[in-house]
Amino acid sequence: MKLKLFFKKLYGSDMEIWSTALQVAEAESERVAAVVPDGNHEAYDFMLTHLQNLTKIAKDLYSKWQWCIPAGDEKNFCQWLRRLELSVTRLVSRKADFIRARREEEKERITPSPVIPSYPVATIKLKPTALPKFTGNKRDFHRWKKDWEALQKQGEPTGSKEVKKVQLLDSLDEKIVRELRPSTYNTADDIFRVLENRYGNVTAIAIEIVEDLQKIPAIKGHQPRKIVELIQEVEKALGDLSDLGNTGAIKNPLVTKSIEGKLPESLKKEWLIHISDQRSAVTPDNRFDVLLTFLKKQESIYEQLEQLRLEEPNKKEVRTEPRWARTKSTKSSSDQAGCVVCGDTKHRRKLYFCKQFRASKLTDKKAAIRTLGACKKCLEVHGEHSFCKPNYLCKGQVCEDESVPEHHYYLCPNAKKEESSAGQKKSRLYSKGDKSVKDYTKD
Repeated sequence: MKLKLFFKKLYGSDMEIWSTALQVAEAESERVAAVVPDGNHEAYDFMLTHLQNLTKIAKDLYSKWQWCIPAGDEKNFCQWLRRLELSVTRLVSRKADFIRARREEEKERITPSPVIPSYPVATIKLKPTALPKFTGNKRDFHRWKKDWEALQKQGEPTGSKEVKKVQLLDSLDEKIVRELRPSTYNTADDIFRVLENRYGNVTAIAIEIVEDLQKIPAIKGHQPRKIVELIQEVEKALGDLSDLGNTGAIKNPLVTKSIEGKLPESLKKEWLIHISDQRSAVTPDNRFDVLLTFLKKQESIYEQLEQLRLEEPNKKEVRTEPRWARTKSTKSSSDQAGCVVCGDTKHRRKLYFCKQFRASKLTDKKAAIRTLGACKKCLEVHGEHSFCKPNYLCKGQVCEDESVPEHHYYLCPNAKKEESSAGQKKSRLYSKGDKSVKDYTKD
């Protein structure tokens, strides 16, 4: 007993150290227990590890100095240490709560909260847009169908088949409705199928586009507006074929050559100089692309030329009208109301009815035709492409032999020769006839 008291006095300071370690561990246990479970379980693990280290130090010190603890205090110290160990075990079990909270946070992060769409409010009110109408042009069919379906879907978001059919019927031209009778079909898809068969053949549309391009007449002289229109037609044809996915039709070397042939001589010369400078880069496969790039650069230039041409003041052209030989009854062109030869209003535009015209000399006839602006083939006034009567063309053999241009028989330059030759033939026939009669009487 005396030895125990001796050691107690000797190691009293160490007992205080162990008591302090036990108090620190207990305080740390209370602090860890106060932490609310959340997704940050790494911090909780750090605090729990620190508590376990403090508990281990307290247990080691208790094992080391247990023999010198007074009998009355030993039981209290033992219970104190046991409560600390139970607390540590309970706090370790709380890690599950932190893991569960972490997973809930991750799930919320993966599944975003539903966003309520906010539509912008228009600052101005626009006029309602009608659905585009199809008039039967094959080149416009696929573009019209695409635009129609997009607008119809926005205007009728419910997707009602009945409404779609009625709107489609209303978007077709009356001629198409009469020919195809689309109202007899049940749905809009059936009507589109019939329209596709009639107007949507991609190959036929591509051929039609190329043919329309080749029908454009060649440009002669300095005509900036026609050059710009030709370039725009080529661009439009390429755009239509691109929508069809068949640009190879216009990039054909024959079509490219046809487009080159329609250019005026000055622009054609610039094009040939352009490709001669980069001869190695131009091949039959990319010749159309190079031509189109060249024409696009020229388009803005010729557009400016056309604008400058329109801005120039219109100068009045002074024309000196030639003086033609006229009869007494001929009126001047300024107050002319009838025939240019005799003044009769009944045949003002038809010279072949005029007796004085028929009796005039060939030079006077030609002068009257030029004054009136009549046709040399039918002696009437008509348009360039209007019908011309070929019934009274000159069919004289002399004119055919001399390859004289077609003309009315009133304007035949060889009329006197033919009359004289015809008279000679008649005289010969009469002379032969008289001779035969004379011989017959003699017998």
